Amino acid sequence: MGHKDDKIYEGTELKYLLNIEGDGFDMDAENFDVTFVGEKGTVKIRKSDMVSNGNGKYYVLVNTALLGAGVLKAIVTAHISDPDFPDGLRDEVYVIPRLDVIYEA
Repeated sequence: MGHKDDKIYEGTELKYLLNIEGDGFDMDAENFDVTFVGEKGTVKIRKSDMVSNGNGKYYVLVNTALLGAGVLKAIVTAHISDPDFPDGLRDEVYVIPRLDVIYEA
């Protein structure tokens, strides 16, 4: 069942395929998370809550009912092993300012 107008309505459960590319970054070995920011709130999805596609990429699942109608933004944070940092990790942040638009149902 699809929408005739191809809009995403509030309450839809979305599934995004996440691929982080970087010099020496291995999604299976490193840790990362995605924070979705909507008009009503934010939802943080950790790697442990994602689904591997078996090819080094991960599916991120999010329910838009928790985010509300409006512009959907995503913030991806990769926690990269780096012995030069005191905790052994270096965070790199990537922002997708307009991932999708969610419409009121």
